[in-house]
Amino acid sequence: MIKTENIVKVDQVMWMIPINGSNAERHMKKLQKTKKERIVEVIVLYVGKKYFEVGNKNGSKYKFNFDFSEKNDPFSSEWLIYSNYIELLDVIEYEELYKIFSNMFNVLNYKNCSLSLDQLRQMKKILHITYG
Repeated sequence: MIKTENIVKVDQVMWMIPINGSNAERHMKKLQKTKKERIVEVIVLYVGKKYFEVGNKNGSKYKFNFDFSEKNDPFSSEWLIYSNYIELLDVIEYEELYKIFSNMFNVLNYKNCSLSLDQLRQMKKILHITYG
């Protein structure tokens, strides 16, 4: 995410993705878009002292604070913005993997576990889990 005004320059390419739970994200989910398809490429149009403005191919414009925080940005509370595409892809992959493992471990219990004892031991070893 953007932290300082020093790295934002006019005509710079950046990428936005809707914040989880936002109206923008709900709209894109209705369109059956995957997380990667929700990425919007934008170009910096204006850089001021307190905020910068970006625009996409459709002509939509969005403003972001330099002191961006997803909870209280008065300009664009629906979007997260990244100056590094690889960083954004890493965030998406992290969220997807976290969701997979979270769902797996929330459902996992000894009564309906489809994993063998050997598989559980391998997972324990990989995850460096200690007990007892």
